Amino acid sequence: MKISILNNFHGDKDNDIDTSTEEGKAKAAKLVDELLRSGSALFIEREVDGETKTYRVTGYDPQTDRLTIKTDDQKINDPEVVQAKKHGRTGPRGSYRKRGQIKSGAGRMVSVAPVSGG
Repeated sequence: MKISILNNFHGDKDNDIDTSTEEGKAKAAKLVDELLRSGSALFIEREVDGETKTYRVTGYDPQTDRLTIKTDDQKINDPEVVQAKKHGRTGPRGSYRKRGQIKSGAGRMVSVAPVSGG
């Protein structure tokens, strides 16, 4: 799993974590958890049928080596996304929020830290 961390205190940084080992999976889970807890936005970007798809990452499961992602209400035509299902309550407009899972190395991952000030 490779994560590009943009806009942190030390400038942009690339982390490349080998998730084929249990130690690597634990390290990836810790990094994703720290990024999400700090308020960073985490995205995975990939090419599907000649079109670039971007998904927001909301978690990581080290047991399956899959990222939990948010998807829109449209039909998901990305073959890498699995277990997409209706999840939770209906939103303000009556639509369901969907969740899916995607393999951790299925695309380019980018994390953007929150920016304070003007």
